[in-house]
Amino acid sequence: FCFHPASGFAWQFSVLSRYLSPSWSIMGIQSPRPAGPMQTATTLDEVCEHHLATLLARQPHGPYYLLGYSLGGTLAQGIAARLRARGETVAFLGLLDTWPPETQNWREKEANGLNPDVLAEIERERAAFVAAQQGNASDALFTAIEGNYADAVRLLTTAHSVPFDGHATLFVADKTVPEGVSPEQSWSPWIASLAIYRQPCAHVDIISPSAFETIGPIISELINK
Repeated sequence: FCFHPASGFAWQFSVLSRYLSPSWSIMGIQSPRPAGPMQTATTLDEVCEHHLATLLARQPHGPYYLLGYSLGGTLAQGIAARLRARGETVAFLGLLDTWPPETQNWREKEANGLNPDVLAEIERERAAFVAAQQGNASDALFTAIEGNYADAVRLLTTAHSVPFDGHATLFVADKTVPEGVSPEQSWSPWIASLAIYRQPCAHVDIISPSAFETIGPIISELINK
């Protein structure tokens, strides 16, 4: 199960199929507008509960394999904790450059609106999606993406992490790690065991096909252990 980033869409994870055997299926968990949980929820916990229900309807019992990019990693970690509380097995939790919301000043970011880095990420996503769809993408889709980004920031201002008592794998985009921030220390209150793979890229590029040339085989090896 691959969880959407702040855009609300999970199409980027399709690249993972290049590195997995046909026996693996990939399900993208999304939040389309206007009925998606990111727009209708008042807290990130509500989004987690909505996606948890979707996951359980598809697969009532584990083992579960979860992967999320950015906000999607926050959702995946929260859902992993909820699954463990139900007594289920989370065999793999993968985080693509995800940081606990407690380590970010989301209230300041909400007050300032969408900053240039976020706008640049939206534009990169637009270009990549248009290329993947051979130009068949509507302006309405990207209006939805911009709305989802704003909702993501709103939800993250009050978000809190739930401790997960299992093992997680974190892929860190080394080029955009804030100075003085330690991934190990940042996640230690919320994840019992953490393996870290540092990638020579920026946050917006860690989900790219070029980054997955390295990340894809690692994920394949880990989920097949």
